[in-house]
Amino acid sequence: MIFLASFLAYLGMLFFSFSLEKHYKQISNKTINKKIKYFVKALGTIFLSLSLYIFIQVLAYSLAITYWLGLLSIVAIFIAFIYSYKPQHIIKISVSLLVLTGIINLI
Repeated sequence: MIFLASFLAYLGMLFFSFSLEKHYKQISNKTINKKIKYFVKALGTIFLSLSLYIFIQVLAYSLAITYWLGLLSIVAIFIAFIYSYKPQHIIKISVSLLVLTGIINLI
């Protein structure tokens, strides 16, 4: 379950990054309108909330929040590296992480 929560945290942070004009243009080569911006922010909030909920279900409250905040820091750095070096591969990396998370959760 921790791997699923980690992937949801990654998705949440990724959607928040998509709500920025600069990052949205790197992925889609279009400008972002207000509706898409709010929708992507809402998705980011939902995924981050689900991630925190799963962490709290698995661990005690204090440990869950601490681990979750630490994970968000790591995820933010990972996403920053992707945008810096291979922004065109961010969808492929995300799908690969989804498949890896699914395999790990089945084991």
